[in-house]
Amino acid sequence: MPILFNLDKKKGFFRIPVGGTQAISCAFSYSAASYTDADPDPTPTVTGTSGGTFTSTAGIVINADTGEIDLSASAVNTYVITYTVRGKACTQSVEITASYANTYSMEFDGIDEGMTVPSFTTSGNDLTVSLWLKAVNLSGSSPSTIGAFVYGDASNFIYYNSNEVIYAKVNGNTSIIVANSGGVPQIFGTGNSHHLAITKSGSTVTLWVDGSSFADLGSGGTGGFTMDSIGADVGGTQYYLDGNLDEIAVWESDQSSNMATIYGSGVPSNLASLSPLGWWRMGEKGTWSGSAWTLTDQGSGSNDATSVNMEEADRQTDVPS
Repeated sequence: MPILFNLDKKKGFFRIPVGGTQAISCAFSYSAASYTDADPDPTPTVTGTSGGTFTSTAGIVINADTGEIDLSASAVNTYVITYTVRGKACTQSVEITASYANTYSMEFDGIDEGMTVPSFTTSGNDLTVSLWLKAVNLSGSSPSTIGAFVYGDASNFIYYNSNEVIYAKVNGNTSIIVANSGGVPQIFGTGNSHHLAITKSGSTVTLWVDGSSFADLGSGGTGGFTMDSIGADVGGTQYYLDGNLDEIAVWESDQSSNMATIYGSGVPSNLASLSPLGWWRMGEKGTWSGSAWTLTDQGSGSNDATSVNMEEADRQTDVPS
């Protein structure tokens, strides 16, 4: 539609009528460039033309109309937010980092409860698995899974048998660690949570209990480690843990030099700076669907864990302290 110009004869100049074409601007901004997943959900200020649409790179939960970010429902990452209005687009980078408060653990009943993880395999010979365990009952002769459990070619990772013996099978080779001799602390039936870790450098496997290392009586095979379940062999021989698990993490590297940080003097630490491949907070970043728990993988692998036969009440506030 053409713009009509009126001549003001008295003042000697043209006037542009109200309602003429205005410049389109996509300018917008959030109040900060970085938020934690526990911060209040931020909404940007649009200083340009209103009525546009907000989009982002994958992994974030954002309101397309207002740009409000649901921080607690979004994955930890850095995102590019785009505001598009009338063909013009502006962007801003927003980082979401993990806040840290260890509030929950998951309780397993030793009968039929466990969690599955989309199967993934580490790429090298070195690895670390770390977890916090509160063992309620590990008596009897049948094996009882403690941590990550892998079925197939006898590669289950950390489990307990009888006589308080911890086994770690890595790539089919067995490391056997007697858990109540040689100065290893008593961890079964104490009613308290304890930190367990297995590190592997090449074929050398080491047990860590509450921050202290203990030599193994065997060796692990070389090559990567495959993981597909937690707290149970839910797809194989049906071994289950009776107790609580918390803060399970997996690295493709030997984290022995960082064990003091991981153990945290008896209180779980924020592992984000150590960049684990897999990190399941066992309740934090957990959602209940009405039939199962989904625990978001806080590591770089994005392998979320899904509960099998577990109940909503199995997420508990019983945590290491």
